[in-house]
Amino acid sequence: SFEQDHEPTLAEMINFVNNPLWVDLQSFIETTYHIQPVMNYSRCSAQRGWNLKYRKS
Repeated sequence: SFEQDHEPTLAEMINFVNNPLWVDLQSFIETTYHIQPVMNYSRCSAQRGWNLKYRKS
């Protein structure tokens, strides 16, 4: 897992997920919607950690 002071790179996240469908999904979202992912850290008490989000502007 990645601590708050260590923002994972996309490569580290891909390695962590360890599923080729994840790369396909990312590519589809970025190509179809012309958006880039944004990393942010969630401090939610239920499950803290890094999130990869896609938001249309």
